[in-house]
Amino acid sequence: MNNDSLNTRFTLLQRVCNQHDEQSWEEFVFYYEKYLFMVCIGCGFKHHDSKEIVQLVLVKLWKKLPEFKYDKNKRFRSWLCRVTRNTAMDYFRKNQRREKSLEKAFDSGAFCKSLEIS
Repeated sequence: MNNDSLNTRFTLLQRVCNQHDEQSWEEFVFYYEKYLFMVCIGCGFKHHDSKEIVQLVLVKLWKKLPEFKYDKNKRFRSWLCRVTRNTAMDYFRKNQRREKSLEKAFDSGAFCKSLEIS
């Protein structure tokens, strides 16, 4: 990866604020998707979960970038990393709650009872 690929592309950030500019959005995804994936992997998520989290992050970014104000004194990738980590933690918590609910249903027999045919 060369140094140019690590620089924030301010003009791209300006263009992607227009949610109807599909070409800019595709360029943004191409430029940042691998970075988001590596943040997820760095957090310890498996490949499949990381792909899912990246998609969730991209949806959040698509919604929030139009109101995003770029500050040249702060690193855009640091902000992306924070958004990605927060999304990953929400994903982790949601999956934990779902697994606990399933375990509770299996342990109580409620799940099996609902499957019984009368």
